[in-house]
Amino acid sequence: MMYQPGELIVYGRTGVCRVQGIEQQKSGQDFYVLEAMYQNCSIRTPVEGKVFMRPVISKEEADALIDMMPSIEVAPQESLALRELTEHYQASIATHKCEDLIELIMSIYAKKRAAERDKRKF
Repeated sequence: MMYQPGELIVYGRTGVCRVQGIEQQKSGQDFYVLEAMYQNCSIRTPVEGKVFMRPVISKEEADALIDMMPSIEVAPQESLALRELTEHYQASIATHKCEDLIELIMSIYAKKRAAERDKRKF
């Protein structure tokens, strides 16, 4: 999928960026010129690069995610092995899906509440 100038995208860990333009190198490879919205920087990245990019979700998609939140039942991730927890959390983040991120946040919140209820450290 090729993004067009003016579109807002999520770019890797940088966050939301506006596509300023598309440039072609002498080699023939296309590059996006991105302007980070919440940092003072400009980014040049290959159109077919390895960094994750996706369109920013619409207001309607965000509203739908918010509406489904009360129906999500998530149990806290119970594991004594830090490595297992780390892998679980990293796998959820790596999907870049809003639904997975919501479930991750809700899981961590449930874990915190369970720790507080049991008077344990979170």
